[in-house]
Amino acid sequence: MEILGRYTDGDCVCPALLPHDCVSSVVAVEGDEFIISVTVARREELPAIVESLRSRGATVDLRRVARTDGSTPGGRISVDVNGVTDKQREALHAAFEEGYYERPRRADLGDLAERLDISRSAVSQRLTAVESTLVEALYMRESWIESTNR
Repeated sequence: MEILGRYTDGDCVCPALLPHDCVSSVVAVEGDEFIISVTVARREELPAIVESLRSRGATVDLRRVARTDGSTPGGRISVDVNGVTDKQREALHAAFEEGYYERPRRADLGDLAERLDISRSAVSQRLTAVESTLVEALYMRESWIESTNR
């Protein structure tokens, strides 16, 4: 995954990654923003990494997720999330944090609407739009991989 972060207290975020089963590298630094690439063995490690970074004062914004399990040519599938708007990203972030995507769900659209101070309809629209963007990006990527393997 790639994470866009911002320093908020001048503290280095590297120690926040040490306790986690991950490999990280700084991809870019521009002013007070940086992009870190983090590779994890288990997807379940991601929320803990994000929380550790935030506890050190970093603002965290997930930019890209890639699967590197060797099941695809080159061993990698990337999904570009640049087509996701800030409002969609905010709704997705709230949905993830509140447990909307867990099974069973810990939150519903009403909970998310309350947290974001918007209507249930607006939350639904934002989540549907971001899900559509991500699924389309993944599908297009998978279709391209299949066509190159023929």
